[in-house]
Amino acid sequence: MKPRLLSTRLSLPLASAIAALLATPPASAADLYWDIDGATAGAGGTAPSDFWTSGGTTWSTNSNGTDATAAVTTSATDDLYFSAGVNASGTYTIDLSSAQNAKSLTFHDGNVNIGGTSGIITLGGTGAIDVANSLAGTPNSVSIGDNTDTIIAGSVGLTKLGVGTLTLNSTLVHGVTGGLNVNGGTLALNFTNLATPTNLINSGNDLNYGGGNISILSNTAGTTNPTFG
Repeated sequence: MKPRLLSTRLSLPLASAIAALLATPPASAADLYWDIDGATAGAGGTAPSDFWTSGGTTWSTNSNGTDATAAVTTSATDDLYFSAGVNASGTYTIDLSSAQNAKSLTFHDGNVNIGGTSGIITLGGTGAIDVANSLAGTPNSVSIGDNTDTIIAGSVGLTKLGVGTLTLNSTLVHGVTGGLNVNGGTLALNFTNLATPTNLINSGNDLNYGGGNISILSNTAGTTNPTFG
């Protein structure tokens, strides 16, 4: 009697799923630099104001801003830098009216205001926002909210780094969770635009100091009494 050969076949749905996994590479992390003028060196002048959108062409993979900017949607694995080159030394506005992701935000040029209708920045990684010294040696300043309902979200916490000032001045509560770590410079909580000035950041966050400071600007319309942890 001849031996029987057994054949093993994968079901069509399972085979298709495995093939799809093998064909789709994992998302890779990228360093992206704010740049509104394509392959021209720098970020687009001293005040490169523009829109941060899904599939927008305002991000360069070149730190000097000398490569053409392709369509990019930022992800939770991307480290974002403001800005490309060395010429964005003024005050400028980034209009954010959609939900976007980032592993970290680093501001090493100028004074940046990020705000817009229904804007959300969901942080990944360690939730780092670094507001560094400018090239002139003076601390930069950044506002997220900019008197609009743009907020920071995510479950990895918020870690403030750098000697500059990060101001949160939204009209809504920032939904970020996972802890609030102030490790450098100043984190300014501006309650002026909050209708109910109790908490500007989710009250479940533990507050940890690692070398930075918190400043609070109250809302004259009601009692400002933030709670942490």
